Amino acid sequence: MSALAADGSTKYSYASLSSMTNSFSVQNKIGHGGSGDVFFGQIVGSQVAIKVIEDMQGVQVDDTEFRRELSVLSMCRYENVVPLLGSLAEPGNPLCLVYRYMPGGSLADRLLPSSTFPPLTASERIDIAVGVASGLHYLHQPDSERNKPSIFHRDVKSANILLDADGRAKIADAGIAKEADSGYIDPYYEFICGTFTVASDVFSYGVVLLELLTGLKAFDSRQRPLNRKLFKRARSTKVPADKRAGFDKKKEKLLRDLAMECTAEDSHLRPSLEDCIARLLGTASNCTDMSDMFDGARAMSSSHKPKSSEEREEVEMKAKTQPPPPPPVEAGSGFKFTSNEQLKEAAFEWCEDKEKAKGVYGMIEDWDVSEVTSFERLFEYGGDFNEDLSRWDVSNVTMGHIELHEYAWHVL
Repeated sequence: MSALAADGSTKYSYASLSSMTNSFSVQNKIGHGGSGDVFFGQIVGSQVAIKVIEDMQGVQVDDTEFRRELSVLSMCRYENVVPLLGSLAEPGNPLCLVYRYMPGGSLADRLLPSSTFPPLTASERIDIAVGVASGLHYLHQPDSERNKPSIFHRDVKSANILLDADGRAKIADAGIAKEADSGYIDPYYEFICGTFTVASDVFSYGVVLLELLTGLKAFDSRQRPLNRKLFKRARSTKVPADKRAGFDKKKEKLLRDLAMECTAEDSHLRPSLEDCIARLLGTASNCTDMSDMFDGARAMSSSHKPKSSEEREEVEMKAKTQPPPPPPVEAGSGFKFTSNEQLKEAAFEWCEDKEKAKGVYGMIEDWDVSEVTSFERLFEYGGDFNEDLSRWDVSNVTMGHIELHEYAWHVL
């Protein structure tokens, strides 16, 4: 059973979605993510993907604000955004989002060496980068005619970038998550200002650019997150481009430069999405075919002029002369940590530049980890152990400590 909502989307019952997916059978399962599973379904001859979100991080599906957000997302109609066709949002059932099925799969899967699809070429990866930037730009722009406000995606990642039958990139799950996945989240938002902005989405987009370039995952328990050490070395040959793509020097340099700029530590130095689109269009493989697709983006950016090198230098100089923002929370003379991720970040910085880390976090023996339970005992006698965290031998302690050891080891 289903009903048409005022915004044109369809409100489904759990029974109708169960019928479309053979009772959410394993055979119909086509994806899995941190928030839930994705199932293939059919509605009157049309193919759909139904995302069952189990983890809503405390959000109640019957909240008025959340229902309003779903209504806004249903209004989004753009070439590079996966249309939300309908939803199930009922107390007692998991949230289900019904999207148009994308036969090209997710970018995350397409970049895997084990993908059943042919490897994405350099030109295809550039085209995907253009499409994602254009889709994000559309989401960020308010549309008074459709009564659409500016929308932050908040969870830009390769798993949320889907490809249609023609290989065109489309962004899914806009605005659903409250925070990006580890490996994609903007550190300026997470650790400094606490306010999500357009630049926060741009940072996550920069991580996707590096995934497109290297073919590596942004976050994998077996490797260091790309947006840490590897980003700082991304211009060097120590982080090679994916050989399967066949990048020429021009395309490789473009993606490296854009990834570095989009993930600048100071969010004010990151380029606009209009800038990214303009620069990427210069190397896209099918610019003629794609021109209509980006007319809207070009029109919106007609009044925006990319900064000259002199202007960029001036902005960077001003940023350097500004005093660094204070830590968000302090306790005594040391930094007060409220999550394991914060403490890991401090450990990374300590291994890379101890003096700089001292200026931000204070002496290591003063660190307040009273709210980070799995690390509290480790730092109780901070002044007594070797400050070179990368050399710690924690092979016999709990998993929380092992994770710190593994990440610190990768700093070397």
